[in-house]
Amino acid sequence: MDAVHSNFRSVYVDKSKLEYDVEVPILSPALVTSTTGLETFGLEDIKPRRVSPPQPWLLREETFGYTGVEMLTLRVVERHEIERDFPADPIGYISVICRLIERECHLTGQFHRLAGLVKEYIGTVLFGVAVDMEEDYVLVRLNKPDAKSTIFEAFVEAIRERTVQPEVVRATGEVLRFSSTPGYEWSRSVYPGLKTVFNLVACDNEFETEFASFLDMAPDVAAYAKNNLYTHFSLDYQSREGAIRYYYPDFILRQTSGEMWLVETKGVEDVEVEHKDTRATQWCWNASAIAGVTWQYVKVPYNLFEASSATTFAELVAEIVVKTSSTMGQRV
Repeated sequence: MDAVHSNFRSVYVDKSKLEYDVEVPILSPALVTSTTGLETFGLEDIKPRRVSPPQPWLLREETFGYTGVEMLTLRVVERHEIERDFPADPIGYISVICRLIERECHLTGQFHRLAGLVKEYIGTVLFGVAVDMEEDYVLVRLNKPDAKSTIFEAFVEAIRERTVQPEVVRATGEVLRFSSTPGYEWSRSVYPGLKTVFNLVACDNEFETEFASFLDMAPDVAAYAKNNLYTHFSLDYQSREGAIRYYYPDFILRQTSGEMWLVETKGVEDVEVEHKDTRATQWCWNASAIAGVTWQYVKVPYNLFEASSATTFAELVAEIVVKTSSTMGQRV
């Protein structure tokens, strides 16, 4: 342990660099969760999902074995018999499932709506045949992972369709200034940025470090800020599963012309990228209309950035637009 040294670096606002401060308008949420749609929520609103039915010969397994193995030597270091966390009755089982559904859907006080539906779904839909939860072998089957996840996913999907609703975005009259960010500790890579109000640019990877260096050298960039959990600027969006999630654009920058940009540096794209792109573009439209300042969004793919010969931010954006449009045309 004596050889272990902390890699944390302090990131804070440099008061001598306030000319590089960046601010964003705080807008009202684009999505809200409302229980109004649950007032008429019924079994017909839940898509049928089925698993194999329970068999009378299924027995309750009160315990399961645990074996601890040392990773380097593969030596067994411990063995235990662990009691299963097994609801002993239908009420207990339904209560656990309803709590999980409420937590995932950010709901409270909906047990009275969910409990009866969960019981009816299990009794008439889940297995494709009618079952009685009072039978011990039915409870054994219900505690298998596939049964629990099927019930959970079916209800969460149906509830989100009724509770996650778009909202008209409005101005709040407030702004978020990056110069108001309290100091924080950062364990990943840092870069001594020039055109940022912070003493260091807190980067998540080497690509972000390279991009920050590019922004410092680009003559049409007046200031920029690296965004993360500590700077508190996020956009709400609806994920592929229908949930409300929060997305932190990588960079916010101000051009010398006064135009503002949200910039996402992207290496490997995951399944949520399209939803985040759409939300960031929508936010820029709203911010431009409400704040009276032009906001735009661009995603900077790593391969295009590495191949680019651009020396200004405007040139880089133009190259991305051309190459992205060409790629989309080839797909069509």
